Amino acid sequence: MKEGNTRPQTNNAASKESHVVQHLTASALAAVINYPLWRASAMGQSGFTVLTNTANVGHIKFTVPHSLAPYVYAFQPPYKGMGATIAGMTWARAAIFWGSDVGKQHLLQYESCPKLVATLFPPLAVSTFVQIVNMPLVRSTITLQNPQSELRNIRESLRTIYKTNGISGLWHGTSAGILKSVPKYCTAVLVKDVMDEKLPQPNTNEERLVRSAFKSVCAGLWHGTSAGILKSVPKYCTAVLVKDVMDEKLPQPNTNEERLVRSAFKSVCAG
Repeated sequence: MKEGNTRPQTNNAASKESHVVQHLTASALAAVINYPLWRASAMGQSGFTVLTNTANVGHIKFTVPHSLAPYVYAFQPPYKGMGATIAGMTWARAAIFWGSDVGKQHLLQYESCPKLVATLFPPLAVSTFVQIVNMPLVRSTITLQNPQSELRNIRESLRTIYKTNGISGLWHGTSAGILKSVPKYCTAVLVKDVMDEKLPQPNTNEERLVRSAFKSVCAGLWHGTSAGILKSVPKYCTAVLVKDVMDEKLPQPNTNEERLVRSAFKSVCAG
């Protein structure tokens, strides 16, 4: 490769590659917090019906309007497929945001690559890949949320889908999932990067947290335009805020091994 065809890599660019832990941590935390909302959304979009409109809080039973029954049901056990759902959300979201950061920094090394392409192509490619890989898990976990379903776990759900529709049934609706998910992730990453450039650099920890929160809210609002504001804003605010807090509080690594451990711990907390 001829000299001059690549841009010099900055320290900030290099540090982006060590944020795996932050992304996983933020993604895991966001997935846990938003699991009941995801459950209610899955039931609503799939047309599942909650036949009962009663809810239990301890030994107290009370009646809720039928319009609120799916949300009340979503917060109550049994939580079928919860572990698989949270794991799937965690790795998917962490992969998209970490891949977007790393991919952008690698593409920016080439002078012939426009900045907009370097920003949008990584989330476009990674989120498409993640959607395809995750589709059987998405199908099986959503199937489990039917209140009338007698399926007990992910294994039974996958087996039922396979017996009913064959191997292709596990990827039924992939194109719609891509059309729904990919644009919102590209938008969130683009807004996050634009805000990161436009906002003034912080001088104190308090300013850093405020800057991170503002950046998260903006990215979440734009993401929420296509995904539902009430569902999207809290989880992305939480994920980005936790990642930045962990990045600030954890000691700086001195070796590659320490850097990987620190990065993994941050991602798990943020996920």
